[in-house]
Amino acid sequence: MIRLGKKEDHNGLEELFDLCFPGEKDFTHWFFQKIWKPENTLLCEKEHIQAMLQLLPVRLRQGEIHGQGLYVYGVGTHPSCRGKGLAGALLEEAREKGAEQGIDLLMLIPQEPSLFEYYRRFGYRTAFWVEKRQIKARREEEGLLSVAQPEDLPQVVELYRKALGFLFSVDRTPEDFAIQQELYGDKALVLRRDGRITAWGCIEPVGEAWRVCEALGPDALRLAAAALDRVGAEEGLCRLPPQNDPRPFAMALPLTPVGEKLLEQKAGYCNLLFN
Repeated sequence: MIRLGKKEDHNGLEELFDLCFPGEKDFTHWFFQKIWKPENTLLCEKEHIQAMLQLLPVRLRQGEIHGQGLYVYGVGTHPSCRGKGLAGALLEEAREKGAEQGIDLLMLIPQEPSLFEYYRRFGYRTAFWVEKRQIKARREEEGLLSVAQPEDLPQVVELYRKALGFLFSVDRTPEDFAIQQELYGDKALVLRRDGRITAWGCIEPVGEAWRVCEALGPDALRLAAAALDRVGAEEGLCRLPPQNDPRPFAMALPLTPVGEKLLEQKAGYCNLLFN
């Protein structure tokens, strides 16, 4: 049976999340404490929860065109129930729910490159791209690198919107950036030059290496290099908005004419969506 989540599903869903996405226990607990809402959950149940996904509201924009989306997140099936088409059934239910609510499009970030083909079977198409560059660490001498503070976030929103311009993207508010600031803590950074914020970014460990999971603004590459220096890394991979060599990152399924219009631009950008 497919149904919406209930408050009492909390513990069972958190346990299933840990099973499906091992090694992220602290993040999973944070997500279910801070972000999870029963009404944003679709699950398949027979005696116990067999499969799940989240439908998180997002705002979308491309220049003056605005739309409403649902971010399909945390698609997971209990190991004992895989191969039965349960995830596919949930994806179809998500599409129907989105259409009923007048949502413009659904979007998701495939966990593995091979999953792009899987999601194409359900009508999703590649819609969001990122640039990936290997960056060498360098101490910042002209600007000031510091941990992002709550009072910085309105400037960061302005920086984000200017950096993306007319690019199709997930719109972000100060509240959205505040969630990332809480999640990344002292790894959410800003770079100032002449007293003004000129770059925003976040850095995270990946095994024994480090990755700048987002850097944007006029001084994005300077921030990335300084962030790597700050954590004692010699170099690391940096994820940027699409420019010269974009790589497929996320997919979308349009549900309305507005959704189709948003997808006319082939190189959208999304990131920092608990991915």
